[in-house]
Amino acid sequence: MLNLHWADLNLKVLLTDLDIVNQAKIDGSNNQPTANDTNPSPTETSIANKVKVHYSNEVKRSQDKLTPQEQVIDDCNDLTEANGHTQLFNSTKAAWDNKFQEFVLRLNQSKANHLGSIEAINKFRIQENIQAGRTPKFRSTLQLVLSYLLLVAMAGSEIFMNTQLLREVVGGGEGLTISTIVSFFNVVVSFLIARLCLTHIFNPVSFSSKKSLYVFLTSFGAIAIIYINFMMGVYRGLIEKANEAGDMAQYLILSQQAAVEAVFPFNNLDVITFQSSFLMVVGFSFAFISLLDGYFFDDPINGYGDKGRHEISSKKILDDLTKEGPQLIKLFEEDSRIELREKKNLRHNALNTWSDIINELDKAEAQFNSNFNPSIKLVLETAIETYRQKNITFRSETAPASFTADIDMAFIQSFADNHSSIKYELKSDPERVSMKKEKADLINHEWASTDDIYTDFFKAERDKIYDLL
Repeated sequence: MLNLHWADLNLKVLLTDLDIVNQAKIDGSNNQPTANDTNPSPTETSIANKVKVHYSNEVKRSQDKLTPQEQVIDDCNDLTEANGHTQLFNSTKAAWDNKFQEFVLRLNQSKANHLGSIEAINKFRIQENIQAGRTPKFRSTLQLVLSYLLLVAMAGSEIFMNTQLLREVVGGGEGLTISTIVSFFNVVVSFLIARLCLTHIFNPVSFSSKKSLYVFLTSFGAIAIIYINFMMGVYRGLIEKANEAGDMAQYLILSQQAAVEAVFPFNNLDVITFQSSFLMVVGFSFAFISLLDGYFFDDPINGYGDKGRHEISSKKILDDLTKEGPQLIKLFEEDSRIELREKKNLRHNALNTWSDIINELDKAEAQFNSNFNPSIKLVLETAIETYRQKNITFRSETAPASFTADIDMAFIQSFADNHSSIKYELKSDPERVSMKKEKADLINHEWASTDDIYTDFFKAERDKIYDLL
């Protein structure tokens, strides 16, 4: 709301401030101005100046209020007159072109990566003499995690069972240490033998070392595992025998002998008891399971599983991009149409703002021209006539010719002349309503036309996406 108003000049205040009545008596009694004087008297000039200053101040105040509205009106005209929808479509088209080219680049790169991974598999298959149709075998991430958990579970279980079986003969920290060492060999070493050696023995590849080296390492590891498990069985049997001794001296002798005799060449396997043999069965069983787990942990052909994983990974990325394409243009079109509707609403809001301002200007013009200007004229005329009449009353000579002259009111101008910056924006209500309807129809027509252009454009772009995919 402009809320323009102009304060009227109070006649009584004017008469009092300038002491017009008393000054008229003094001037009249002294026959001033003289009878042949054609210029206004100093008192009349003071009255005119006082009224002009008040008028100028009030007009200046309204001019200052209207200054920022000039830019608002210009902005509203720019939005309502220019085809902003076409400009928006051009920017939307440019933004989509950038997004589409970025998508094409990512898609082509993904295609190249996937084709490269397939080519790498084929090249590896030929290079390593792998039969056609033999695809890479590898475990998923979940299977790998479960495989690791199986190793940890087997190691923990064997440590627990070995500790329980040794508890009666070797307790405390010593039994736990022995159980941990044995579990390490049965589980970890078996796994490493299968993963690092057996896979190269049964499925040698170009980057494998000499087969004899893998056979040696496998044999050495297997002997170590067998040796340690037999040593555990014999040691436990001898310790059980020591525990049956009648006195402490004999127990110490037998326990020392157990530590010495529980080594290769195991000349006393007859001391192995049921619990000792169960201890050995547990160790060999876990070693065998770890061996299988290590061999099939990944593709037994070393390097083949990695290439298979890369192919699956690149294919998943390509599949995701293939699914992303239709969704990409769908979301972009939805956002673009929302932006288009917002543009239409913005232009209609600007039109409403323009209409409100023009309506306020129309009201202000009516108030200024019909109320303020006439009131200023009336105060000026009344004040000067009051001075002249009172002056004539007290004169002894003829009234001067200036008293019959017209009062200068050229400074009192219309609202349009006083506010020339918005002079051409002044419209009557019929003009304003007509122009508003015309602009509103134009905005709606341009929006509908641009919306049709969007439909054709995105249909063509959607076809390009589908052809690309």
